[in-house]
Amino acid sequence: EETMKSCVLLLSAFLFGTCAATSYSPHDNRCLTSSLVMPAGYCWQSHWQYNPFYKRCVSTCNPLAPFSSKRECDYSCRTKSVCRAPRPISKCDFGTYPVYYYEPRTRTCVRTSQCTYYGNNFPTMRDCQETCMKEEPSGPDVDPCSMLPSEGYYCKGRFGTFRFLYDNDTKTCNLFWYRGCGGTRNNFASYYTCLNSCAGKYVQENSEKLLDAKY
Repeated sequence: EETMKSCVLLLSAFLFGTCAATSYSPHDNRCLTSSLVMPAGYCWQSHWQYNPFYKRCVSTCNPLAPFSSKRECDYSCRTKSVCRAPRPISKCDFGTYPVYYYEPRTRTCVRTSQCTYYGNNFPTMRDCQETCMKEEPSGPDVDPCSMLPSEGYYCKGRFGTFRFLYDNDTKTCNLFWYRGCGGTRNNFASYYTCLNSCAGKYVQENSEKLLDAKY
């Protein structure tokens, strides 16, 4: 029965230009990938996958990447890109449930009913607010370790290379592909530079807190 519903939803999307979720689960398992992003540009056909370090969809040469286009990835994983994009129109033949969407005109998240979690349809108010209303730190005075990482962009005279970023959620330094230009300062030439700049600072701050707590 579940498979039949998915087929009906996909058929309606194809025939009527609507976008509907292929699953009633608020979180698509394809967005939980943890595989290394292989840089696009050196393969015949690039794919797309959600990268939790960037919190965005990135192109990759990984043939196992689950999405064939950026739009499919953005809408399935509900990245920041969907906040100002047109909301998908869904043909709700099997009932609706509460969702939250971002309204750009009022800059607020609004509750409504929908039959899909695709695109600008978030399962909780918090998900909507954290994705669409959370300001990203920027500026020269902001600690690079607290910035959201970015792969930058390809530019003339520069070549892409592997660099290291600091993940504030896991307090670890991780490898990523940097395209050569732009991006944020959360971008380190070596693992040890990242570790000393960010992870070491985190350990020191927590050690000081423990010492203060003892005395």
